[in-house]
Amino acid sequence: MKTFYALITLVLNHQLLSADTVEVKGQSLQFSIPEKVEFKSKEELEMYSFTWGEGTNTNLLILYPHPMPSPAKMVKPMADMMEISFEESLAEKSGLELVSTKREADRWGLFTGEQLAADLKSPDGFELTNYMFILHDGERIWNGQLSGADKTGIVQAVKILSSIQQIQTTEEANTEK
Repeated sequence: MKTFYALITLVLNHQLLSADTVEVKGQSLQFSIPEKVEFKSKEELEMYSFTWGEGTNTNLLILYPHPMPSPAKMVKPMADMMEISFEESLAEKSGLELVSTKREADRWGLFTGEQLAADLKSPDGFELTNYMFILHDGERIWNGQLSGADKTGIVQAVKILSSIQQIQTTEEANTEK
């Protein structure tokens, strides 16, 4: 079964990587995203959103930084808190059933961090996977969340996260010359 999932992931990665991409910029980050992904940036908050898919297969990836610089050693305790509070609030408020969770540390482009995948089921049987990220870019911690019913959405999200580059300010560019 793992071989099957690995093969599917490779095929999807090839399709996504060979798709036409566009460069988009936010306040401090730039991304290389497939043309079919809608990008929005709320510069005053430095919040980025990416939407792709249609109907019940729509995926939404949101990425935003914590307001204060934080050391990388804070990623794990923050991921622990995120996991606990997610499970508690899910049980109390949403009506969704938590089917399973999986947590892993990983690297996505300039980010290192932790990812929590939560498989959920609604009372009417609708299934979705919610992914939450606590990421570190070398200076500060970022929160990310991917929501959607399309099980391949994580492949696209990883591609987007892996494409991120920091935008150099004019001052930084002049210093390098």
